[in-house]
Amino acid sequence: LEGPPMDLDKLREFINTKYNGEVHVWDTETAKGTFNAWSQTKWREYVYLFPLTEAEAQRTEEIRESAQKMLDPLLNKPLSYDSYARKVKQTENSENKSMCRILEAEASAVTLPDGIPAIKIRL
Repeated sequence: LEGPPMDLDKLREFINTKYNGEVHVWDTETAKGTFNAWSQTKWREYVYLFPLTEAEAQRTEEIRESAQKMLDPLLNKPLSYDSYARKVKQTENSENKSMCRILEAEASAVTLPDGIPAIKIRL
């Protein structure tokens, strides 16, 4: 971005207030101006929260175990993420495919604000 440096504390506070818990920023860090998050990162962490209905909440542990069983086979296998790659031209037989590995995958039961039960998937 062009212009003066951002106040990262104000940015975090703005996002956390504006999106009322739907999006939450825990931490921010200044990167060099030439840094490209799509092509220069060595790892990423994703957290997905799936709120449960009242009926599903009665089966929280069963749902968590089922989610974990789906995640386990993905661990440490080379996976293509072509659909997420930005500005990368490739063909079906390309040697330069965008690949990633899931090094950790965890499904856990959590409680969201207002006591809402949920399944948390961390990759």
